[in-house]
Amino acid sequence: MPGLYLAVALSRNTGDEERAIRTFNEVIEHLNDIPQRPQKNLLWARANMARLYRSMGRIADAEKQERLCRREFSAQRSRSLLITISL
Repeated sequence: MPGLYLAVALSRNTGDEERAIRTFNEVIEHLNDIPQRPQKNLLWARANMARLYRSMGRIADAEKQERLCRREFSAQRSRSLLITISL
């Protein structure tokens, strides 16, 4: 998922924070177009965006991303557990 990598890279470059947020949001909008969601990459990118939002003082946005990270992590762990049990 190149867009997620770009968003994270931009977020680490001073002055490109708003561009990072726009890029991240564009990628998120198109996730339904992808047959298989990149769960680990998405979790990593969401955590990074939460860090960016916090550094910009956008606490509500950061908390939303953190909440989504927890939900996706829990879902990912549940799927892994089901696969392990079925083996």
